[in-house]
Amino acid sequence: MNKLLKIALSTTSLVGLCLMALVVQAGSWDNFKLRYFHLTAYLHNQDQEITDLQKQNLNLAKSTRINLTELLNGGPPTKRARGLPL
Repeated sequence: MNKLLKIALSTTSLVGLCLMALVVQAGSWDNFKLRYFHLTAYLHNQDQEITDLQKQNLNLAKSTRINLTELLNGGPPTKRARGLPL
């Protein structure tokens, strides 16, 4: 039993170190989620989030902070493009 416990702990430690190395290599947790979406999609169930929003009967177009036209055009304009001081 002692040998099995050591194998389990070392395997868990190795997987944890590999995961931390991937996060550090990506630069941050957010970059890791973007770069390795196929791995992190299992951790974040977006279908459940959408279902919860639909149950609340919210108009998503009105309640979102993101302007859809800006998103489709590459993001909001920068301060320099709008003529504002930096």
